[in-house]
Amino acid sequence: MSRFFGLIPARGGSKGIPGKNLYVVAGTPLIDYTIDSASRSEVLTEVFLSTDDLDIAERAKGTTIKVPDLRPAHLAEDDTLTVDVAIHAIKHWIKDFDQDDYLVLLQPTSPLRRNDHIYEACELLQRNSSSAHSLVSVCDVGAHHPARMKVLEQDGYLRNYSGEEYEDMRPRQQLPSVFIRNGAIYINKLVDIINNERLLSPICLPYIMSTHDSLNIDTFDDIFLLNKRLSEST
Repeated sequence: MSRFFGLIPARGGSKGIPGKNLYVVAGTPLIDYTIDSASRSEVLTEVFLSTDDLDIAERAKGTTIKVPDLRPAHLAEDDTLTVDVAIHAIKHWIKDFDQDDYLVLLQPTSPLRRNDHIYEACELLQRNSSSAHSLVSVCDVGAHHPARMKVLEQDGYLRNYSGEEYEDMRPRQQLPSVFIRNGAIYINKLVDIINNERLLSPICLPYIMSTHDSLNIDTFDDIFLLNKRLSEST
């Protein structure tokens, strides 16, 4: 039976929202929403918090989330790749794992991702493990369908981004379904992350989430929307 190890990457710095992971939303620091959902998922063998910030690390105290040590400064820069953070965590903290064990990456910028989402995603991949190697959470692109998008050429004219024309203004429901990663859940085998330095393998399952639950916090407008959605759910 495969095991699922959770990883929450949460550095102290942020350009869009200073101190974003500790930004208080509806009376709770942003990081706490992910700590709570990971703690209550009932499918993760262990969960690790990777951070360079002592105040963020403090948020894991009194929970089942582990913070073995702080992340090195060179892995907490603006241009640091998440896969490098994952590799560091695997090599230093998850040393005793098997070929069929997985890493479940949970970004704190997805506060509406619940514990049941994590459980369902892991179960989905487990049921399809003979054919699929990884899983990523997605949501429908909604009104911003790529078939309607344009690229501005150097000559000043537009061309179709997708190579297909939908200039007849057909209803969105008649367009093919298109999904986008929402940043909430990434699952891949630990050995694949280490050996190939990638968070997802080419054979990847989708875990489809609602647009409501897929809110990703990047700007203060997102914070405003999160406050609104949290107030509506209480």
